[in-house]
Amino acid sequence: MECNSLSQFSTVLEKLKDNAERTPDKLALNGDLGSVSYTLLEAQSEQLASQLIRDKGIRAGNIVPLVAGRTNNSLICMLALLKVRAVVYPIEVTNFNADTQKALMNDSELSFSDTLFASDLGITLEQLVLGAETNDLPETGIESGGFLYFTSGSTGKKKPVFVSAENISQRIANTTRDLGFDCYLKTLWCCSVSFDISLFVTLSTLYCGGTIITPRHVYLNEISGYLNTIKQYNVNFINQVPSFIQALCEFSDFEEKVKLKYLFLGGDVLTKDVLMQTLSCFDADVVANIYGPTETTMLATHYVIDQENYHNLNSLPIGKPFSGTVIEILDEDMQPMSYGEVGEIYIRGIGMCRYLNHDNSSFITCDSGTVAYQSGDFGYIDSNGDVVFEGRRDDQVKISGVRLSLSEIENHILKDNHLVGRVRIAKLSGDIKAVLNTDLLVFYILADSAKARQVPVFTNVIPPSVRYRAIRLDNFTYNENGKVAIKEMIATYAHFLSEQKSAVPISHDDPREQLVKTILGIDHFDHSKSFRELGGASLVALKLRAEMKKQFGIEIKIRDLLTSKQSLKELIGAVSDA
Repeated sequence: MECNSLSQFSTVLEKLKDNAERTPDKLALNGDLGSVSYTLLEAQSEQLASQLIRDKGIRAGNIVPLVAGRTNNSLICMLALLKVRAVVYPIEVTNFNADTQKALMNDSELSFSDTLFASDLGITLEQLVLGAETNDLPETGIESGGFLYFTSGSTGKKKPVFVSAENISQRIANTTRDLGFDCYLKTLWCCSVSFDISLFVTLSTLYCGGTIITPRHVYLNEISGYLNTIKQYNVNFINQVPSFIQALCEFSDFEEKVKLKYLFLGGDVLTKDVLMQTLSCFDADVVANIYGPTETTMLATHYVIDQENYHNLNSLPIGKPFSGTVIEILDEDMQPMSYGEVGEIYIRGIGMCRYLNHDNSSFITCDSGTVAYQSGDFGYIDSNGDVVFEGRRDDQVKISGVRLSLSEIENHILKDNHLVGRVRIAKLSGDIKAVLNTDLLVFYILADSAKARQVPVFTNVIPPSVRYRAIRLDNFTYNENGKVAIKEMIATYAHFLSEQKSAVPISHDDPREQLVKTILGIDHFDHSKSFRELGGASLVALKLRAEMKKQFGIEIKIRDLLTSKQSLKELIGAVSDA
């Protein structure tokens, strides 16, 4: 399956300069954090680039860690580093831990420049002399710099993926044409900068001459406030993972549907249930399921959803490739599969990346001389020529001689068990298996139609030889990218189970207080402070509510946690007494 590429394209930096000349007063960035015109964005990024060369000694090809958020200064810094033709390693500021990052960079055996902080460079931006000479900048054209992302899949050592500026520019040139993007885009920047789709959201908007809207709340785990930003600034394009949009729908007050031009969902499996919930809150001209590993430069395929007839599909396809991309479904011998037959997804064409200081055997040179990426994802091509995602290679587990596909089991549960609204199955490492005395953990959330005391049974889809534990939650835990944080959920469950089994209590404190400190990550629980004052946010509230109900049978409303000025101790006590 192939789409033809464009033979000519402008780079992101060339388009930025062109937009600054054609529409100098047009806002490139807007929001509660202030606004920046295209003229100012071009001038400040150019001047900062010159200063980074002169004062920081940054040169073309240097890998520069940049601690940033979804702010105006962060984007200006990224563009400046691209103008230097450096390699930007973006680190989300809300998750920055110096020791963790140092260990990660040391483990990669790559050479990094000193870490830059976008918040510190904001002071520099105010001192720039706009219009000053910048003769020290490298020549424009096909840039040699780019971005670095660490990806690990489900297991193994984290792999540094180099995404070149040339790949970025060509991918954005093709996809913006395929999708019909124009200068009227008003894009909500709500993805973590550590997530490569954030790059597509921002740079594709600038490429088309649109406006990036920066939200008031720059923390990804803070859901409240996003809806107000969408309405206040007339956002018409959102690109996010399905789980984040689902949480936004559940915990925001949608008095009426929000009108959008584009709503893209990707980065995780999109189910029909999540889509139905999304469409009840958003009225978008184009709703698309998008797919693409970081290794192929952000995107590879897209499926524009028929909002009237999607119910008739068994599962939502990931669609057809963007221009310049080829998708092939191959067997173990790399032979093409027939329509409807499941095989591994191989991707070739524009945007092929590479790992730095890591085994690149996933990038395979074909007989034609082109490079194909072996994705580790499985799928098939349906009768309409669309690719349907079926799961990952590392989603396959072998237990007691039985090979299982966890995603396939999840799909069967959702299809056949009317009591279950959502489910995620976790495979366990050897040490966790020993602690929990089980092979799998089945995390599930009851369907809205289920009654409180009903308990689903999974023995009809999980073989008798496989041990499993079913854990009911009120909601899942999410990581910084908005995806379901399976590893954290496993660790949390294992921790609390081991505490329950312990013969000697580790503390004489109220166990509810211990739970609060664990989930909020605090050493001292100030009894006079509210949930918000203790640092709680929306997704943390989901976790606290779920654990309070599971362990103590205490029902706390999310809205009370997020809005009540009552101390958290008093709130929990009042609910417990009730």
